Amino acid sequence: PLIGPQSIQYQNGKSGQEERKRHDRFFTTSMMPNYADSIVEIGLNKLCVELEKIADTNENYSVDNIISVSTLKAALSCIFGEESVISDDVLLAFKSNYDQAWGEMERRLANDFPQGDDDPRHDEFKRALDSMEDFVKNVVKHRKQIEKSKADWLFIDELIDMYQDDEEKFLDMAVTYVVAGYHTTAGAMIWVLYFLMKHPEYQEQLHEELERLDKSSPPWSQVLSNAGDLPIMDAVVNESLRCGVIAPWGGRESDEYLYLSGYEIKPRTPVIFSTGTLHFDPKIYPKPEEFKPERFINADKNKIS
Repeated sequence: PLIGPQSIQYQNGKSGQEERKRHDRFFTTSMMPNYADSIVEIGLNKLCVELEKIADTNENYSVDNIISVSTLKAALSCIFGEESVISDDVLLAFKSNYDQAWGEMERRLANDFPQGDDDPRHDEFKRALDSMEDFVKNVVKHRKQIEKSKADWLFIDELIDMYQDDEEKFLDMAVTYVVAGYHTTAGAMIWVLYFLMKHPEYQEQLHEELERLDKSSPPWSQVLSNAGDLPIMDAVVNESLRCGVIAPWGGRESDEYLYLSGYEIKPRTPVIFSTGTLHFDPKIYPKPEEFKPERFINADKNKIS
């Protein structure tokens, strides 16, 4: 698999719940403003500069690499600290290995498996995974060498503390969060840009809303603390996530007997839920095939989210 067997994705039962509690406290809504300034300065400012370079050209241009480097920098700065942000070439190499591994996983999910033990796909897949792990190991090694107080404690320091006696589990956890922070964020940003380009009327509304911000006072951390002041931005992002279906499904393993829609689910049964299907359920989202951010403005958060 792309993610190691001891990843947080596969942790169940009471011990898994306790691990998630320790992890999750770094990613609560109240924690997000702590990351905002770093994300903007390290990731988004670079993205804006690069996009401005191509804005006035008449050529087709793939923004995939630009967004990937920017989001990797943002994810690394939040998880491992700003000093972990390294050269664009190294980040692009990580992306290349990730794309290789992800593509192989997609082929296997479509029942296209390597043909025999000698198929070069085995070695290519392993090489990509090993390179991703080496990338994370180097970043973590650098973090461990930095003297820090509890006030400087980051998520990676929590992982180091939790799994100091289990290097394999620690590595599985660290790789999981790098991949999760990069994959979903890059995908979300690409879809937001796509839908804004397809629907310039929302582009104009969003620009007007952002122009009304007081440029003199708030750093981005304060802006995000008052996200209710940016209803159009919030709606555009939510509708892009809905239509783009960044994570089409998720999986867990049942800890006990469950009864769902008349079916008995035994303990240790894998349970797959389809978020993509929910995103296009007309009972929840009328005319689900249409991009309509306004459905998230003044919405009943108990019915739509």
